[in-house]
Amino acid sequence: MAAPVKEGSPILERAQRNPISGCLACLAGFALMLVFAYWVGPTERLDRTILDTVSTSTNTLTNRVAYVGFQVVNYRPTWVAVGAVAVLIALAQWRIRDAVLAAALVAGTGGLVLALKALLTNPRYLPIPVNSDAYPWANAFPSGHAAGSLAMSLAFLMVVPTSWQRPTAIVGIAFTGYISLGVLVLNVHYPSDVVAGWLLAAGLWFALLALLKPVQDHASSKSHGLTFLTGRNLETQPRQEPP
Repeated sequence: MAAPVKEGSPILERAQRNPISGCLACLAGFALMLVFAYWVGPTERLDRTILDTVSTSTNTLTNRVAYVGFQVVNYRPTWVAVGAVAVLIALAQWRIRDAVLAAALVAGTGGLVLALKALLTNPRYLPIPVNSDAYPWANAFPSGHAAGSLAMSLAFLMVVPTSWQRPTAIVGIAFTGYISLGVLVLNVHYPSDVVAGWLLAAGLWFALLALLKPVQDHASSKSHGLTFLTGRNLETQPRQEPP
């Protein structure tokens, strides 16, 4: 008899041990980035200094390479396609919970970014001159590209088979780094915007894990209850062949 397939992944299980603490840590970090970006003079100037150092002019190869990734994540159907593919990968393995997590993570990150950009719109250090196309804009905080790239990477990491997790994590780190560094090269986001975007996506991920954890715990307790009542582990009992 084949061993039962265990749903989920080791990475997801480790993250589930204390998702509320992870969510609160990300929330605190996001608030700290907000304060540093808007109300602390030295960090505002440091933010601009780093951006001026990393950013490049539009006629450079580095700028053009960064712009490709920027356009990919900036294209809204990309978000829909990534979420749909992640859901299909999970459903193909009968991992319903991970499918819900992936869909909610990608869609929720996009919605939160739009809402927070509208709420937190405010001129930054060295604001954009009048009649100028200079970046970053006043609604740059948080970076939707940084948040989206991390959310997409986490979505795929949660749904791939266990044997694919390491290469998926490596690709996800490279993709998130490429997109996040790219928005600095393009001069469209401050470093604090990028870090805030990461914290937003990670915080939502932990929040979803915390919300979905009671569902898994309930299913697990029902299985344990049957084992206690029958004195047998029903999942490991050999199948009896009919006479």
